[in-house]
Amino acid sequence: MPVHISEHLAIGRHTAGVLLVTAGCTFRQLLDDLVLIWSCTAGEDWIDVIHYLPFSS
Repeated sequence: MPVHISEHLAIGRHTAGVLLVTAGCTFRQLLDDLVLIWSCTAGEDWIDVIHYLPFSS
């Protein structure tokens, strides 16, 4: 998935942002990170961003 998204961005296209969840991410970590994202950022902050969750392990 990250390769395809990078290629998509490289040709000038855009995404609303992509969050990729790593295999070791617990449901609690995922939930905490999503609440943090929702409460501290705006949708525009994530345009064309690729980021892995959890933020910390």
